[in-house]
Amino acid sequence: MDGEFVGIIGPNGSGKSTLLKCIYRVLNQTSGSILLNGKDLHSYRIKEYAKEMAVVAQHNYYNFDFSVQDVVLMGRAPHKRALERDNREDFEIVSEALKRVGMTSFKERSFSTLSGGE
Repeated sequence: MDGEFVGIIGPNGSGKSTLLKCIYRVLNQTSGSILLNGKDLHSYRIKEYAKEMAVVAQHNYYNFDFSVQDVVLMGRAPHKRALERDNREDFEIVSEALKRVGMTSFKERSFSTLSGGE
C-alpha cells in the first residue's frame, strides 16, 4: 500500500538480512515463494524487476567516485533503451527524487563519502 512502512525485527542471526537479500534477489530462497505485486519474484525479467524494485544497501564496498546524482541517475537505466543517454526528463526525475528524500544538497557529493544512513 502506498505510504506504508514495514519493519522486520528479530534477534541477531534470525534471518532478517537473508530475507531482504532474497527479496532483492541477491540470494535465492530455498523454500516458499516471494511475491511482488502478486507475481512471483523470479518470474520477472531483470529489467521489469528493476522498474519495480530498487535497493541501496547500507553497506557498499565499491570504490568509485560517482556523485550522488550520478548514482541516482543509474536508477533510470531500466526505463531507457540500451546506450540511451540521460536527458532533461531524467535529470528532472532525479532532482525530484533527491528533493523528496531531503538530499538535494548532497547531489554533487561523492557517493563514497555518504554514511550508511545517508
